Amino acid sequence: MKKIIAFLLLICMALSVVSCDGGEDKKPSDGGDTKPANVTAWAFHSFEKTIVNVAPKGDFKTDYTVYLAKGETEGCQVAVYSVSQIKNVSLTLKSGETELIKPAMFSMNKTQRVGTKKYTDALIPYYGKRLTIERRTVLPFMIEFTTDENTPAGDYEYVYELVDKEKNVLATYNITVHVWDFEIPKEKTFVTAVGLQNPFLAYFKGVYVDWYNTLLDHNISAYELPYDILDPRADEYMSDPRVTSFEVPVPTLKSEDTNGDKYIDTFVIDEKKLLEYCKKVKSNPVWLEKAYFYPYDEPNTPERLEFLKNIERQLNKLCPEIEVMAPYYTNIQMGTNSDQTDFMEKFTDLWCPKLCLWDDAESYGEFLDYKPSKSFEERMNDQIKKGDRMWTYVCNDPNNPYAQLFLDTDGVVQRLMFWQIYQRDIEGFLYWSSCWYRWKDGNDPWDDDGNNVFLLEDPWESATSITDGDGHPVYGEGWLLYPGNVVGYGGACPSIRLKIVRDGIDEIEMFYLAEKYLDKDWIMEKTREGTPTLTTYSSSDKYASLRIEIGNALEAAMKK
Repeated sequence: MKKIIAFLLLICMALSVVSCDGGEDKKPSDGGDTKPANVTAWAFHSFEKTIVNVAPKGDFKTDYTVYLAKGETEGCQVAVYSVSQIKNVSLTLKSGETELIKPAMFSMNKTQRVGTKKYTDALIPYYGKRLTIERRTVLPFMIEFTTDENTPAGDYEYVYELVDKEKNVLATYNITVHVWDFEIPKEKTFVTAVGLQNPFLAYFKGVYVDWYNTLLDHNISAYELPYDILDPRADEYMSDPRVTSFEVPVPTLKSEDTNGDKYIDTFVIDEKKLLEYCKKVKSNPVWLEKAYFYPYDEPNTPERLEFLKNIERQLNKLCPEIEVMAPYYTNIQMGTNSDQTDFMEKFTDLWCPKLCLWDDAESYGEFLDYKPSKSFEERMNDQIKKGDRMWTYVCNDPNNPYAQLFLDTDGVVQRLMFWQIYQRDIEGFLYWSSCWYRWKDGNDPWDDDGNNVFLLEDPWESATSITDGDGHPVYGEGWLLYPGNVVGYGGACPSIRLKIVRDGIDEIEMFYLAEKYLDKDWIMEKTREGTPTLTTYSSSDKYASLRIEIGNALEAAMKK
């Protein structure tokens, strides 16, 4: 009998050793459920990019607090990492308020390859579909919370569970949503203008009005309205308080190319059609405030600057009430002790220099053989004091350490980019495209005869769209949306970067509100703790703490 008992004990010990080895065996967890011993779970900031094929490091916490105002959307990410593959997992909301606050989930299992690294970017609306945690791979989700003007201030508790097919709990995430007692207004003060090219989205069976509305839901106004300005259906959009800008087309009788020298040689304005647009826009002061002309992009030679000046003179003669906007990234010399900015000052009242030009090394260093008496920032401030409007943009280059909307740029850098914009009293942000996907084989979409042969690579599979000035690929440049039809979703899927832009705009709106209750110098001081210069940035945690500090201070000041 003793031999039998001893034998049974040996078997039990052996089984105990096997169960501690990891694999697919389970161990007890809180609440009596079981979970694999090799699973690591954590919650983290919504703006951070994850390289899913790199083992996570750090202090793993599954508790997180989201701070947001009334009338705002904010969130966080939750993730799980497993040494071994686990199939059929799903994220579920176990408990939490769903009436006063609207929660939403996005899966991030479709990643983008940058070299050997796989980055998260695309966000697919998630409704409980079972996914697979691949071996030694991170599986993240985005969780968002949306409040409205009637959401009571305070703390709301949410519990999310990641479960397997048998309902075993692999991870539990405890999310607190703290709602500040102030509201981000629906009618935005900060202006946006972002490209949305119909041929690119239509290639993937996207519908322009749906994609336009997706941008609008993220605080972004596309260049072109969903309908022609003369179409009565455009009226609703031009009146929408969320729409901060729209481009008034400059119709031409004939023109070749879209922005190059052939365009200059063949450009003739269709004055009759233009005056029809202007007449309607001027009939409503709200519409007129939002309207702008965008006839020429990035003039970078004396000839192109002269052409821009001539266009502006024609437009000002025909419709002086609508401002003309022309982004520029160069500051070329235009004579002895005179540069492009001096030249444009004579006819520009809606400015849009590239953000990096506020650094004199970029605006003066490579362009001028003399040193202007004032910094570029001082000169732009002079234009603002004169009553001119100031926008900015980013595009293509320069790369790190300057902020860009690249797929592999650190998320905290992209959030702090909007603090840099606020610091310089810039009131608008332009981005050239939200859906410029890569042409197949890198070729131009038009053949030698000018026929559109538009063949695009699947953006879910190819992370590059264009190259920088040195011919190096840039990842995610020119797109913030993914075609949902490719992955079984009917509309446009957002990206982490689109959420970052939305949240950055909301923060600027919070700063505008804070200026009414707090000392602006203090607000500036706090933003400079996050980003002292155009090329220096705080950590993600420091940035998040500064944002909370400003929000808490505003809330307290408004209660006095």
